[in-house]
Amino acid sequence: MFHKVYNKKQTCAYSVYKQFRNSLNRIIKISKNPYYEKLINLKNNSKKLWQSLGHLIKFKSKTNKVPQSVVSGQGDDVYGPLNIANEFNNYFSEIGSRMAE
Repeated sequence: MFHKVYNKKQTCAYSVYKQFRNSLNRIIKISKNPYYEKLINLKNNSKKLWQSLGHLIKFKSKTNKVPQSVVSGQGDDVYGPLNIANEFNNYFSEIGSRMAE
């Protein structure tokens, strides 16, 4: 309907479109309140309550991303999970003594 109105640019058609759009938005807004109340009004089941809230918020779970490479303290690129882990271990085990200097 919007495209018909927009392409023709008729005042009467735009007025009808605007009334229809406003009434539809009003109905949607009125319908959301009972839906959300029913969804959140889970007094005895906290698990379902948190699932509902997570669905409403669209909470994304965190994913653990491992870097493919890191730069060592000497400026060399380090590849592979074991080598990267060792490089992080060296860095964090030596940082205390470097900060104390």
